[in-house]
Amino acid sequence: MRRIRRMLLLASLTAATVTGIRADPASADTAARINPPTEEIGTIPLGPGVDLLLPASDASVLGDGVNVTSRGCPYYHLCIWRDVNFGGYGIGFYNCGPFYLPDWGFAPTVNTGVSSVQNNQTPNTWSYFYDANWNFLYNTMAPGNTPWVGIGANDQATWVDVC
Repeated sequence: MRRIRRMLLLASLTAATVTGIRADPASADTAARINPPTEEIGTIPLGPGVDLLLPASDASVLGDGVNVTSRGCPYYHLCIWRDVNFGGYGIGFYNCGPFYLPDWGFAPTVNTGVSSVQNNQTPNTWSYFYDANWNFLYNTMAPGNTPWVGIGANDQATWVDVC
């Protein structure tokens, strides 16, 4: 029963972030978006090598199994978010290998794909993003922050090859 309550709460938190208003990447506050998230982040294991990322204030209500990191993307993780400026639904990968993003809630459609990335893996570690046909879209080297992946790649990634 506790697991069911946790999943329902998780679903409601995720739905709230999915329906949020997306920031306009061309707006005047672009300079403010070059930095990674600064609030504490809670992580909840979703599967092998994948964590759900939540603001610590939301994650704390979930109880056991939640790890609160210091600030932003946890070390050894590649973190992705649906919204620009590291906002909305986010997950962090900490195992190397290819991951099919729709399995983790990131479909390559408007408002449900990857919009921002923080690579907090060990220094000089690269991760690569691809479309459904494994055509290269963009990459990121740790440490690195991408508050918006750009007009040609926004919401387009289907695969990520971590490490």
